[in-house]
Amino acid sequence: MGASQRSAVGSYLMRIIQHLVKLEYSPPAEPRSGWRRTIRLARLQVQKRVEDNPSLKPELGSLIEGETRRGIEYAIADLEEHGEIDDVDAQVLRRAQYTETQILSDWFPRKCRIEGQERRRWDRTSPDKSAMGRTDVTSIYDLDFVGWTEQQAEALRTAARGGSNQVVDWQNLAEEIEGLGISQRSAWGARFGVLFDIC
Repeated sequence: MGASQRSAVGSYLMRIIQHLVKLEYSPPAEPRSGWRRTIRLARLQVQKRVEDNPSLKPELGSLIEGETRRGIEYAIADLEEHGEIDDVDAQVLRRAQYTETQILSDWFPRKCRIEGQERRRWDRTSPDKSAMGRTDVTSIYDLDFVGWTEQQAEALRTAARGGSNQVVDWQNLAEEIEGLGISQRSAWGARFGVLFDIC
């Protein structure tokens, strides 16, 4: 149980860092509200697991240190996929640091660091999302299930903002799909932990 909870907390910390980076360095105005919601929910999950397992509290610092690079790299991949940053920006992002208080409190970056020229560059180079075909989504599903759940959750939020007339609880459905990805990552982390213990 301890290894599983530790893995889950690590996954939530990684998600918080990933979305803090996107809030700080992604020029578009949307879907920033969705990212903040994801961060709030992940913070609540970390708080709940630490309350249920007090022995995890002293480990938060090391967990944050270990998950920071992973969260940043996930954010860079997301931003590069949408043409929002270049190689120079990516190197800047890799030096990003967040304190334990920033990660676990109600803190959010005040505004995007990429302004002016950088924002205009993004406006010119941002890919047409409507051009992405089903083949791209299917290949992501086959190769990276966790990445697929994140992509589909964001697609649902985009559809909700577009005013779809389907009777769907868009926001909660998006969160449930994201939860599947987190659970999958946590489960594999726990299994690898058991294998390492045996070895």
